[in-house]
Amino acid sequence: HVERNIITFSAAMSACAKAAKWSQVLQLLHDMAACRLEGNTFTFSAAISACANGRQWSLALSLLQDVVVWCAERDTIMYNAAVSAAGNSKEWQQALQLLYDMTDCRL
Repeated sequence: HVERNIITFSAAMSACAKAAKWSQVLQLLHDMAACRLEGNTFTFSAAISACANGRQWSLALSLLQDVVVWCAERDTIMYNAAVSAAGNSKEWQQALQLLYDMTDCRL
């Protein structure tokens, strides 16, 4: 039996992100919320990276916006993953806007 805590969720999400299993990562985010666990920088970075690796740029951007709602701080890793997601999908205008946003956030 594996205990459900932020560490186990983060590890599972990171593994899924590396395999571009973005839908599984989104399910893990949902399961985490059902367990009343708050997301953190690691969970959101993994989720955004999974979307980037899975070429789901709009989901990556949506998750980046949701970070503040889930009480986590946006960081350079999250923004870089979102920029990658937009760039991989040839959404260069979105990628450029994210870079401007990073500057505004002093990242």
